[in-house]
Amino acid sequence: MTKFTFISNTCSGWTMEKEFNDDGYYRNPLIGSLIPDSEDYLKLCARLCTHYLSGDLEPRFVKDDAADIDMSKEWHKTTGRARWVSPTADFCKKYPIMILDDVEIHWIHERCCDVVLDKFQRRLQRFRGCTPVILVGYEFLYIQKTAAETAEFLTRFTEEHDATASLVVSAPKWIADLMDDMAHRVDGEYGDSVHPDNPRNENGKLEWSNGGRNVADNTFRDGIRRLLNI
Repeated sequence: MTKFTFISNTCSGWTMEKEFNDDGYYRNPLIGSLIPDSEDYLKLCARLCTHYLSGDLEPRFVKDDAADIDMSKEWHKTTGRARWVSPTADFCKKYPIMILDDVEIHWIHERCCDVVLDKFQRRLQRFRGCTPVILVGYEFLYIQKTAAETAEFLTRFTEEHDATASLVVSAPKWIADLMDDMAHRVDGEYGDSVHPDNPRNENGKLEWSNGGRNVADNTFRDGIRRLLNI
């Protein structure tokens, strides 16, 4: 029987893993982590099985933020921050940051690098032989973009993601229509629901809101059910 695992740059991967794998084992080595830089996430998903989760890389951890973090990455440069900050999230402010080749993975719910490494390696063993399903949603692009920029980035995902993985995209209809206008096919399902809050700020950039998480997760569920024929 084919086993699936759900890759995400947010906790959505953990949510889908719990819902669609009924044996209680996590197969996604990145569960519990956050990848705030969109380009990092695209790089990871473009060479997911052949490179980043091949088992050939030796993860390393940030010891000194000033020395070890590449502040030229788009998310760092835009926010001016080295670490994820949220007044409502329950995580350690000095959480481990793993560097997997050139991709930064923020383990915001963990405190100890050794614990992270143990979980990562155990789940990496289970990952082998599974069929990955990549989840990407406009709700989780943590740098504000215009609608056209967002459509262009999501389109790149449809073109560049690892061909051995399936892809489910969450985007409201007005972004999906822009993707269609570019004559690119979405390999999976995306939602047609309007973002629950005002989708743009005064600069014409898309505005993320807490309600976006529920919209994305529901879209992912629908897309996964269609993908798995359940």
